[in-house]
Amino acid sequence: MELYFDRVTKQYNGKLAVDRFTVKLNNGVYGLLGPNGSGKTTLMRMIADVLRPTSGEIRNIISDISQGRIVLFSTHIVADVEHIAGEVIFMRRGQLIEKGNPHAIAKKLAGRVCRVWSAITDEKTADWLKNHYDVANLRRVDKGIEVRIIADNKPIENAVNLPPTLEDVYLLYFKEEFYEDATVV
Repeated sequence: MELYFDRVTKQYNGKLAVDRFTVKLNNGVYGLLGPNGSGKTTLMRMIADVLRPTSGEIRNIISDISQGRIVLFSTHIVADVEHIAGEVIFMRRGQLIEKGNPHAIAKKLAGRVCRVWSAITDEKTADWLKNHYDVANLRRVDKGIEVRIIADNKPIENAVNLPPTLEDVYLLYFKEEFYEDATVV
């Protein structure tokens, strides 16, 4: 089975919710990632034929339903996708910005200049790190706050280099939106 989006666009009152979205999906599980307002729900509603695209074409999903399945789920919670989906699709402002295997996408980050670091700090240092680096995660642990940081160089003395995850990639793509939802847990 194949689901093909050909320059699918949806416009509401002059605002583009989905903008010339083009992607081909085959059998498998796909995770649709993007912050709130990126066009995920609009795209899903067009797939389900609840909304008609303003332009472009998508439903050969119904014509060949007996030969396989395409599962597409939409979220801004990366953990929901990372270990389930065979491929992920990143959207921003209605456009496709990345499609691929979650581990391969994370591995691409490892090949870049920046690295992922983890350190356990006190609250003051964690706040300082948030203001000076891209912080992917903060988590309270017995000895303080565990901070996951994306930086070119070691950000603090006790930081340990780690392999990147899909959440680290998400942070790089959606920094502004990510920080709106970031809290210490």
